[in-house]
Amino acid sequence: KFEPENPSVAAQIVFAEPDMTQSGVIVVISPRFATDQSLFVVFVSISVDGGAKFAGKLPFTYYGQYAVQSLSIHHGPYTGGTRMRIQMNHPVPQTLPIAVKFTGAGRFVSVVGQIVWENPSNALDVDDSYLLFLYYTPPQITSIWPTSSCADGGGVLRLTGVHVMDHGGVVSVVMSSSNHHRKVRGFIQEDTLMCCAPAFPIGYCQVFVSFNDQQYTKCSFPCRQSSFLYFQAPAISHYIDGRHVTQIVPGKLNQDGAIVCQTPVLKVSQSMVYSRLDLSLNGCEYTDVGRPFYFYSQHKLTKVEPSGMALELPTSQRLYLSPEIVSYRMSPSEPVTMSVLGPVDATRLSVGSQYYFAPVTHRMAPLSGFTTGGTVVTLTIHDSMVAIYYASVQANHTIPFMFGNVSACGNLCDSVITCVAPPLPAGHHAVHMAFNQQSFQPVQIDGHPVYFEAFPPPQVAPPDAAHASVQFGPTCGGTPLEIQGHGFVATASDSVTLVQFWFSHDSNVVVPGTVVNAHVVTCVTPRVDRVGRAVVLVSCNGQQFSDAPHHLTFEFHAPTVLSLSVACPHSGSLRGGTAIQFHVVSGLPQDLSHVDAVVNVVERAERSMIRTTPAAFDRSSRTLSFITPAWPYPAHVAFDLSLNKGTFFVPTCMSFLYYSPPPPIRGICPAAGPVGGRTWVEVECPGVVDTGEVTFKLTPIQSSDEDQDILQPPVDYGAPIQVQFTPWGNPNLAVIMSGSVLCDSNNNKTIVCLLTQGSVEAGYCRVELSLNGQQFSATEYPDPRHVSPLHVVYRRLLFPFRVFVPPFFVATTFGSAGGGSRVLICGGHKLVKYVTRGDGKCHVQLTPVRLLGQMTAKLPDKVMVAAQLIFGDIRKFV
Repeated sequence: KFEPENPSVAAQIVFAEPDMTQSGVIVVISPRFATDQSLFVVFVSISVDGGAKFAGKLPFTYYGQYAVQSLSIHHGPYTGGTRMRIQMNHPVPQTLPIAVKFTGAGRFVSVVGQIVWENPSNALDVDDSYLLFLYYTPPQITSIWPTSSCADGGGVLRLTGVHVMDHGGVVSVVMSSSNHHRKVRGFIQEDTLMCCAPAFPIGYCQVFVSFNDQQYTKCSFPCRQSSFLYFQAPAISHYIDGRHVTQIVPGKLNQDGAIVCQTPVLKVSQSMVYSRLDLSLNGCEYTDVGRPFYFYSQHKLTKVEPSGMALELPTSQRLYLSPEIVSYRMSPSEPVTMSVLGPVDATRLSVGSQYYFAPVTHRMAPLSGFTTGGTVVTLTIHDSMVAIYYASVQANHTIPFMFGNVSACGNLCDSVITCVAPPLPAGHHAVHMAFNQQSFQPVQIDGHPVYFEAFPPPQVAPPDAAHASVQFGPTCGGTPLEIQGHGFVATASDSVTLVQFWFSHDSNVVVPGTVVNAHVVTCVTPRVDRVGRAVVLVSCNGQQFSDAPHHLTFEFHAPTVLSLSVACPHSGSLRGGTAIQFHVVSGLPQDLSHVDAVVNVVERAERSMIRTTPAAFDRSSRTLSFITPAWPYPAHVAFDLSLNKGTFFVPTCMSFLYYSPPPPIRGICPAAGPVGGRTWVEVECPGVVDTGEVTFKLTPIQSSDEDQDILQPPVDYGAPIQVQFTPWGNPNLAVIMSGSVLCDSNNNKTIVCLLTQGSVEAGYCRVELSLNGQQFSATEYPDPRHVSPLHVVYRRLLFPFRVFVPPFFVATTFGSAGGGSRVLICGGHKLVKYVTRGDGKCHVQLTPVRLLGQMTAKLPDKVMVAAQLIFGDIRKFV
């Protein structure tokens, strides 16, 4: 009973039922009260006698219908963890267990024909956009430009990568170091995150990006330490030659610490252009200390005086140039030196020469290798270069190479040049090639110089304790493997990271891998055709593999084959808790201590819901056991097993059915049976699901559990009492009669039944008793054909029941109480034979009988009357 605190509101009574899983617990659904109060207090009491008397007065509080007014944040990554503040329409008590449900908001309606709409009176009834929360993929920022900035900040930074989209949230960028942190706002424009660099101390810093101003993702740049550099603003102290700049290496620092660049080509009509020279170390932010720099046009001869001269006489000539030459300023006392070049006598060369175009390189691979050398580098050049090369060099196929300052030799064959990289120091080295064995030219692809990266040979380390369970997998492959070590290098895009599983010199498998960082490489194990351990080797250039004294091994075992235990159920309740046990037939690693089993419970229909539960592995019996988790609705699920802590799952091909918990049992029939069992009991349980594995549990009731009502007589268990008469030697003609229990004043119980005439054939019968209408007693009877009744009485055994044919029957069954009625009795030949022996004299005795349940006066005495014998086809007595 739910009785409101306010007496003006009527109380409500609802029915409850006991909990099937916990003893002493009653489950009830609270009723509904029509009230406008936000908090409504009622008192709950209980009655176990049908509502005659209620006990208890426990307070229970109803709260009003809450509605969400606003969300503090509408964006967050799909990895979760976003802290959100939900504003409700009125205060929420702190004692309420609050649960927040996130439901997909995808909608699609197909309409054929004309669409009709109308404006609603309340926009909140149809517009629920204020309740939407967007799950987005966390961004992966891989590039930033510029990669450095002045310590004073103010430069515009552009960050690009994967999953960079404007979701409408607050975009923020954080520069972080060990002691300083700066945060700025940003915005997204055409897949590019743009922000203003904040002021920050000089040095490297980490960059973090957030699309909801709450959860940040660390940026991973390919530059040094994946960090951003803050530098001090540079100042130009001096420069060389204000009219001409010598180009050495574009955009590089020379050995003297000076910046060398190449001036651009100005397409202007002026003969002289004055400009400012500014400097930027990151390509975006320029210094304000401009230096003067001017451009002049190329000089041309416009006039020569005199226009002619004698052959025998030296003649002075005046040359006119355009534009006008501007000389350096000189002091009057400074000496002027003049020099004349020429004349030069030209002679014809006796040695012929050929000119060829610079070689065009299409591809070079790999672009990296070990510092110890040995990397076979292959260059593919243009096909026309082969004919030119043979025409110029003839039969010499050797081509010199330069890797930085270290020389090497290559070999040309069918437009492919093969070269073995020499031992090099760690770092990037420019590649030069001398196609004529003298003039070295840089190798370029699409106009860009090619650099060869030399790195120390990587080393693979044994796995730590956290990754020990991921060092084995099935021979069918597919196990994600994380390889630990040091010296792993993410090479250029043309190179490939490979992982080799080496069994022997004649048996090994190579799969592609991915370099996560300098200490981790990931890959997926391949399919192999043998069981055993394989040595794992890593190659960062697709050619040379690692080699370390402590090898990393991976064990391939046979595919895991499971069998379900005989007593294991195939279905269970939605509440979970069903014990499942698998027996591993085959497919386990040699070291069973590394087995860390996890089971995924996956819905078979749409595979939209997955629940993960740990499993216990018994090494001695090789069994896996786990408890099924709770499921929100009835479904058919499958089990996926992982032996390595959830890294890789394999299907078990075993299904499980979740069903709603069965309702309480309403009744059973019969309610009793022998202790030997084998009683068929009909259980009345409406709404139960036929899973094919319905089982029942019988629990003995102790006297202390509850008070039992004793039925009188104790042999009546609510089922029909039956007596079975089975003719001796012919059990197929058994007859079952209904019986009843009689109890006298001394509490002696007797079962009686009525065996009608003619229901059982004459002879001996076995008499058996059933107290539940199903199972009959099995009494040991002696064979009447070999044992006499006297012998049975002597040994106190139960003799079979004998059914015999009566010698006569009464044809007239009723008459007047005053007498005088003519009674006809018919008999057989044997009866007539006995009567004729007594000269035809016969008497009949009439004995009064007291019927059950009738109270009458004293019965009359027995009466003996004479009978008359009538001879005919049927012998009669009258």
